[in-house]
Amino acid sequence: TARHHIETVLFPSMPAIDTSGGADASRANSWLLYGRILLESGDLAPARKAFLSAQTGGVDKQKILPWLAEIAFNERQFSEVKHFMTALRRNGEKGGELAQVRVWWRGE
Repeated sequence: TARHHIETVLFPSMPAIDTSGGADASRANSWLLYGRILLESGDLAPARKAFLSAQTGGVDKQKILPWLAEIAFNERQFSEVKHFMTALRRNGEKGGELAQVRVWWRGE
């Protein structure tokens, strides 16, 4: 499958997602991309782990929060969605989708 090929290319020597803090900085953006692929595939738990590995590897949490909010929304964990959107400091483009969603969840 396409996912298998992507996993082989991105993580040839990694048998499983590592959330123990071992993700090095050079792979952090790959973890972010991998998380987005998993999220798009509907694999929510592995996507969350991939995003956390990206954060451990050095990706700014502000970059990851919208994706974590989307996972929480899909899991119907609306209090978590609000938490993630409230913690989000970047506004997004005025009138853009992220900005509109952020305003709604924050009650602005």
